[in-house]
Parts: sequence; C-alpha cells; structure tokens
Amino acid sequence: MKILNKVRHKIIQFGPSSLSRRLTKKETKLMGSMIKNLKIISGEKIVISNIEMRIIKFSSGIKIIGHKANLIEQKIFGKLANSLGLDSSYVKILIDSITRYKYPHVGGAVLSMNSLKEERKMFHPQQTNFLLEEESIDKELRDKVSNHFQPKEGWKCLDVGAFLGHGAMWLRERIGESGEIICVEANEHNSLIIKETVKQNNYTNISTRYAAIWSSANETISFNVSNRQANSIDNNVTQGTRKVNVPTYSIKLLTEELGQAADFISLTVNGAEIEAIEGMLDMDRSLLPKRIIAPAWYPKDGVCRMEYIVPLFEKLGYNFVATKGKLTFAWLEDL
Repeated sequence: MKILNKVRHKIIQFGPSSLSRRLTKKETKLMGSMIKNLKIISGEKIVISNIEMRIIKFSSGIKIIGHKANLIEQKIFGKLANSLGLDSSYVKILIDSITRYKYPHVGGAVLSMNSLKEERKMFHPQQTNFLLEEESIDKELRDKVSNHFQPKEGWKCLDVGAFLGHGAMWLRERIGESGEIICVEANEHNSLIIKETVKQNNYTNISTRYAAIWSSANETISFNVSNRQANSIDNNVTQGTRKVNVPTYSIKLLTEELGQAADFISLTVNGAEIEAIEGMLDMDRSLLPKRIIAPAWYPKDGVCRMEYIVPLFEKLGYNFVATKGKLTFAWLEDL
C-alpha cells in the first residue's frame, strides 16, 4: 500500500495536470467547491522581506496575504484559480482563504461545516474538531459553550501562534473597532505578513509581537522554522529547515499589555501549549484569560499533551471540554 501511494504521489507530482486532477478528484471535491464560491474582486503580488507573496481582495473589502502555490497545488487547482480571474500561483492563498480565514482555528467553538468529516481531506485536523460537531459532548453543553465563545463587539483577544493573521482578520470582523487583538508569531517573516495585512486593511486595533510564547518572558529560545507553517520549539513536533533564536513572551506579559484579562485566547503553538499555560500559574485569577482554545494532541515524551494540559486547567480553576480529537475549550465562568 505504501508503495502504491508513493507511485500515485509521483504521478500527481510529475504527470500531466489533467491526470493529477483526475487522481485527486475525490479528496479535492469539497475544497474545490468552497473555493469556487469565494467572492474575490482582485489579486495582486507583493514582496515581503525578499519573498514574493499573493494578496486577494474579497467583495467585503477585506484583503489577506498568503504564499505562492507550489507546483502540485497549481496543477490540481490551477484551472479553478483561472476561473476566478487569477493565475495558478494564487491557489495556495485560495486554499488558505477556506482553511484559515473562512474556517479559522480561532472559531473552532462556534463554526461547523455542512459536510462529512471524511470529505475534509485537505483540511487541518482542527477542522474535523469543531465543538458544535462533537457528538460525544452533550448538545446542551455544546450549545452553551459555543454561545459563550461567540466573539462579541469590544472583546480583547490574543491570537497566539497567529501564522499569517487570517484568523485575526476573522476575529476583527466580529469584535469591531472597539475590540483589540494582539497576534503573537514566532516566525519573523510571518509576523511581517501580519503587519502588512493590518496595513492593507487600515486596521488600528491589531498589533503583532514577533516572539515565541513560553512560561516566562524576556528570554531567548531556539525555534525550528520552515517556509510555511511547520514551526515549533519542540523538535518532536517539527524540526523545520533551520533554527533561529527567538525572544519569548508569556501570557502574563501579554495581559499586562492588554491592560485587562483577555476575553479570548487562541493558543495554537505546535507543542508549546503546556509551557504557555504554566506561565499563567502565578497570575491573579481576575487577570486570567476568560476563554481558551488550545489543541492538545501533540505528544510529549510519548504521552499526549492532553494529559499535561487538563491538570493545569483544573489547577487554574477552568471548566473545560475536549473533542475526541483533543481540541480543548476552557472557560472560567459557570454557564
């Protein structure tokens, strides 16, 4: 089976585009239909720190920035990009428009898809772990938690592990001008993309910190970096393509900069979730984030990080639920 899969991958990679599309038709059907329904006005190219990126503008006026598509992505979805008035190099940002902007991880408590989970072959694990779709949790509790996590006008938010800032843009549309978002991103190039995205949209209430989240601030830590999203402090999660020294931030310091307890924090940091939560242990309860979404599926020393994160939530006084896929939702108030 492994040999057949390798052969299939090579054919997709090096065969004619028509054959590549035919071989991937089943797993790309849902993604293709969602991309087809995107309301895009225009696309343009921009260079950020010597790397050529892509910008698309939606009919809503929102602009997002993303990477140039690789050859396989272009072969599979190139014709679809052309039908939207874009060349095939925009395919990656079209995919990200679905997986990171329309259905971002920051919305995991309040979003759901009108599709079977097994059809989501091209989607992130978090998009098979939406809280509202988790049947192992009592429906009444699911609905209460989802309502509690629904972003409100004026919320103060922390998007930790913000990647390119697409989730922050989704949040900004819901919390409005009176809210605030601090994005934390440990890949320097990605942090520059977030800043440019904020500039392109003329937003004044989203700021960015180039830093790795950790249990304490003002340290320097070795970080594994790659060209896209495979970035992590933990070598067992991803080894990246190079190592860089990155300054650290803590949730405590971010809270001080917000000037109040965060209404919501998305903590998606590829294995540093435990240390980030440990950094909250000496915080005053009144300053703890009111709501947290954090994946807990990465292993640590052969044990799922869920086994470490849940006791920390309990110690801090959080209520929590988790999907079967170990995406956790924690909150302080009784519902």
